[in-house]
Amino acid sequence: MLSSIETQIRDNIRKVADDELSVHDFEQWFVPMSWNIENCGDPSAIAVVHKIDGILSESSSGNWSESDLRDELANVILPLVESRT
Repeated sequence: MLSSIETQIRDNIRKVADDELSVHDFEQWFVPMSWNIENCGDPSAIAVVHKIDGILSESSSGNWSESDLRDELANVILPLVESRT
């Protein structure tokens, strides 16, 4: 079962992928939520947050298009969906 944090991340990334939530709005939600992720005690959620942090960092320094960033974020949740179904 997905943790509450992973569920929130999955839901928000799905909204980004479906163009229901802008990348900017996702970042505004994600960054403060991720600051103390190590305190949640959920290794899976911590790993997902770190992966997304890496994608966001790489996209900003690599000058990615918003479409590329949406695709990369969507790829984060695929393993979560596949392993939990």
